[in-house]
Amino acid sequence: MWPYTWGRIFRFLSFPVDLLFRLTSTRTVVLGQEHLADLPSRVIFAGTHHSFADLSLIRWGLAHSPARTLVTRLLVTVGGPGFLAAGLYARYATLAFGMFHLGKPGDGRKLLARLAEASRHDNAVLIFPQGQHVTPEREQAGDRTVGFRRGVAYLSIMMNAPVVPFGLAGTEQMMPPFLQDFRGPVIAGIPVSLKRGPSAIAFGAPLAIAEGELPRGFAARLQQASYALTRQAEEALQSMRWAVVSRGSR
Repeated sequence: MWPYTWGRIFRFLSFPVDLLFRLTSTRTVVLGQEHLADLPSRVIFAGTHHSFADLSLIRWGLAHSPARTLVTRLLVTVGGPGFLAAGLYARYATLAFGMFHLGKPGDGRKLLARLAEASRHDNAVLIFPQGQHVTPEREQAGDRTVGFRRGVAYLSIMMNAPVVPFGLAGTEQMMPPFLQDFRGPVIAGIPVSLKRGPSAIAFGAPLAIAEGELPRGFAARLQQASYALTRQAEEALQSMRWAVVSRGSR
């Protein structure tokens, strides 16, 4: 547990990645900042997942909101064997960003209990309930295979914590979301390729599981909120592009 307690002093190691994001994102829009005021230290952030650059955008959004103190207290869930196989890169990510590996499939409740225990040290949790990178087109088409999983509901119950939904846009253009489509260098399972462009993130009001609500129902409600916020983020970027075109045509 030490990387998530006194080990938080090493979060300054994220500086090179944070700087790279600032240089790459031509403009970053943060919507819904009012929903991040007066949040408890134990809270869950959950939303859509479009790219490897999502984490940098979320950290930027939190840093420029009333919840800025949570940036260094964020546990970032990550799954799959690739993370552990990354060796020193995985250790760096754990210290710099608070990465929390979920372990092997099949140990869901045990892993969620360990994550809930880590959150008791005044840590917030970032989770992507889709469990994979998803294109906006698949979300808009209502693809059930990329829907939110109910583990986020169980985690909310174990932590006794609200869930703040978010939606983001633009990151899939900044960094390739799928390795199978990428031809270039890869470090720790992440494509080494960044394109300059704008990005946006929209935060929603915290959600809590209602009395008698099933985990599957809560996951569906959270998904609906996050998808709507993603559309807001996309519209913000579209408005920016139209504004640029309008100025250029004058």
